[in-house]
Amino acid sequence: TLLITIHSTAAVLLIIPFLKYIRLKDILIIDMLCAVVGLFLSTSFGIAILQRIPQLAYYASADVSMFSLLERVLLFGILLLLYFYRQKYLEDESATWWLKIYGVGVAIYLMFLAFPLISSRFMALFKVLEVIVLPVLLEGRSKYRQFIIAFLIVFTGFMTCKNLDSYLYQGSYHVDVKFYTYPYITIFDK
Repeated sequence: TLLITIHSTAAVLLIIPFLKYIRLKDILIIDMLCAVVGLFLSTSFGIAILQRIPQLAYYASADVSMFSLLERVLLFGILLLLYFYRQKYLEDESATWWLKIYGVGVAIYLMFLAFPLISSRFMALFKVLEVIVLPVLLEGRSKYRQFIIAFLIVFTGFMTCKNLDSYLYQGSYHVDVKFYTYPYITIFDK
């Protein structure tokens, strides 16, 4: 509850203690339902409905980032594949727990697809869990570990470059400035 004093999106973390009563399978069903609702709200009809609610009109946008959606769904899919593969050989309650929490984050992201600003802020809280979930799921997996890590490094590098480029574009910088030509200030500058 202390985090709520820093940012109101942390209020979603209050549901975490109740996740022990919900199965992972149920969270996956909730994810699918939230995806349907989020996709509906992202249509022109859904946006028209949201524009009538004054508190939501500012945030509602039909500008759904397909790259961000693909990133969330692809990474969640990889985590699920790793989880189910691991569960065949080793029952791991900690992996189940962390994946349930991450699944809630994906559900919230999918539900708020029509609100890119809100969905990304909520998902930022849960993206931190990737640092925990991935090592837990990759533990002792020598056959695919190097391939998965290499893929995630390339994928993360691509998404980072894409995000930096979009920040430069949205920040109204000069047209000729790209993420690789931006004059970054480092400790080595004089």
